[in-house]
Amino acid sequence: KTNLARLGGSVEIDSVAGHGTTFTLRLPLTLAIIPGVLIAVAGQRYVIAQKDLEELVCIDAEQTHVRIEWTRNQEMVRLRGRLLPMVRLAAVLQGDAGQPPTEQPVGFTEASPLIFAVIRTGSQRFALAIDQVLSNEEIVVKPMHSRLRALTIYS
Repeated sequence: KTNLARLGGSVEIDSVAGHGTTFTLRLPLTLAIIPGVLIAVAGQRYVIAQKDLEELVCIDAEQTHVRIEWTRNQEMVRLRGRLLPMVRLAAVLQGDAGQPPTEQPVGFTEASPLIFAVIRTGSQRFALAIDQVLSNEEIVVKPMHSRLRALTIYS
């Protein structure tokens, strides 16, 4: 109740003898609770909203070299006969996005499986390479602080 009040929300309890109890949580319109998948990249945890997640894929290490292709300086992964643009989240977070790697990608070894999330945004699909899938979570989403809104690296 304290955390809910701190967020500007409230809880109402309505009990009817012999029928049960109804708990109603009210959150301000600036907050939402959405399901997400908790992932790890380079030792940090992030959440992908389930509404944007089409599927999670793990390709065995032996198949990785067969499934990865380069087209016009864009890394692509072949999934069910179709090519998807590959975005390596670790590289994006380090500021190396869009650059063809001069060496193996961060966290990649020849024995590493390739784990990625297929993300759909509008009509576009892409593969987001991650290190680990941790769990499913319900997350509270609220607007960014005004000082962070101007930064293009956050969404």
